[in-house]
Amino acid sequence: MNDYSYDFVSVDSQIDELEKLAIGRAVRATAGRIAQRVAQSSAKRGAGIGAGIGAVGGGALGAASADPQEGTAGRIGAGISGALSGAMLGAGGGLAATKAGRKWVGNQAKAQVHGLTGWVPGARKAGKGFTGSGMTGREKRKALEAIGFEAPERLSHGQALGQIRQGRIMGKLPQGMQQQLADLSVARNRAQREQLEKGLTSVPGFLKGMAKNPGATAKTGLLAAGGLGTAATVGFSAPEIYSAAKDRDPKRLGGALAETAFYGVGGGIPMLGSMALGSGVRRLGSLPAEAYEKVRAGSGGAA
Repeated sequence: MNDYSYDFVSVDSQIDELEKLAIGRAVRATAGRIAQRVAQSSAKRGAGIGAGIGAVGGGALGAASADPQEGTAGRIGAGISGALSGAMLGAGGGLAATKAGRKWVGNQAKAQVHGLTGWVPGARKAGKGFTGSGMTGREKRKALEAIGFEAPERLSHGQALGQIRQGRIMGKLPQGMQQQLADLSVARNRAQREQLEKGLTSVPGFLKGMAKNPGATAKTGLLAAGGLGTAATVGFSAPEIYSAAKDRDPKRLGGALAETAFYGVGGGIPMLGSMALGSGVRRLGSLPAEAYEKVRAGSGGAA
């Protein structure tokens, strides 16, 4: 375990968050899981070849389709986006060419259904409801893990503290600080498990959690994302927020801030559900500015 063990109990979930917030909504919500599965499954060769071909083709098409008025920077940005999108599609094609890859693709499809509807595999057949309302938290987590969702093994305070003390840097920190970092690591570990057990990995479950107990739901999402996930949420959104503030565009600013907040606490939701809910949240975030503009326009007209 490295020096950052206190904040990287599950590195794969951080990869999900980085990609989810770094590239357009469709790409960023799946890149981490594709990268992880490619690395772990027997399908990695086909996926790697597919990703390479897709990246080259996507990059070329992206650069060619860039707006000429945006200049070199625009072409580079469009090329990078195209390469990443092409790599995703190519990797998916490579995975689908193998038995292990087809199983992974099937699980991903099930995960998207869960994310959009709250459906839990096997729950209805067992007489425990479409969304697993009759399941215990552990049963729900196990059912979701069977289709590719991941939660770390339970981490005790002693285990977390041992990991920290093994680090070359963290091991030299004062004991009081090590204890606090261990507490944080345990809390994050618990939050990552609770996301599955409480159904916060689906749009209906997340909305229910926010309506019933918004503080606890938001806290669980932030802890599960960890320091890197939270920093990525803010960091990748910062350019748009800055641009909207600089252009004095309150609608875009409100939408960007609202969407950033959502991705900070709702990172456990798969791609399609995340896209749908993120778009809705962004729209809601722009409504106050729109309402104000209408009131101001009406006042100006009356004058």
